[in-house]
Amino acid sequence: MKKKFFRSIAHYLPQSILLLSLLISNILFPVTVIAQEIENINNLPQEETVPIDTSEDILKDGISTSIYEQENIQFENGIYTVNNVIQGEEYIYPENDNVRVKFTEITQGGNLIIKRVELTKEQKELLNTKDNYGWDITSNMENGTFKYDLTLPNIYDNTNVEVKYTEDGNNYESIQTNSIENNRIVINGLDHFTFYIICNSR
Repeated sequence: MKKKFFRSIAHYLPQSILLLSLLISNILFPVTVIAQEIENINNLPQEETVPIDTSEDILKDGISTSIYEQENIQFENGIYTVNNVIQGEEYIYPENDNVRVKFTEITQGGNLIIKRVELTKEQKELLNTKDNYGWDITSNMENGTFKYDLTLPNIYDNTNVEVKYTEDGNNYESIQTNSIENNRIVINGLDHFTFYIICNSR
């Protein structure tokens, strides 16, 4: 019985050893290859990382206050500011290209601020205008140290319009216009800034 048992073991032992060696080689070879690949990847030269722009050019809501932002010009909350105006340069309000200021003379440097101001119901009735906004244009330059041409939007699409201005918000005066087109009103040679409103002249 024992001899038969040992003969059976002796008969199947070489086959078992062969099968075991095949199994071990099939397991160890892929592991060795994977380990070699990992080592090769780790030895690759590292690419330079691109620095991330953490400036305020991009905000949570997307692009910052606008593409109009430059070193000398800002546009924020409806207020257009030019910190240092240049003679001969035309400055255009970003949200309405029919609002323009072009300096023809400058003897004292300074800034320019254009602000769109919502009119009250009382102002609209008093001035006979259907426009919802007036244009508050100011500067830190002294009156008379500059001259400029002003372009304002003609909301009536005809020539039956006039431009009025106020220094105190109570008294309104008409100002002579030089040309009135379908969508623009032009006034030349102004030497002071104030609050302008486009009104129906009828």
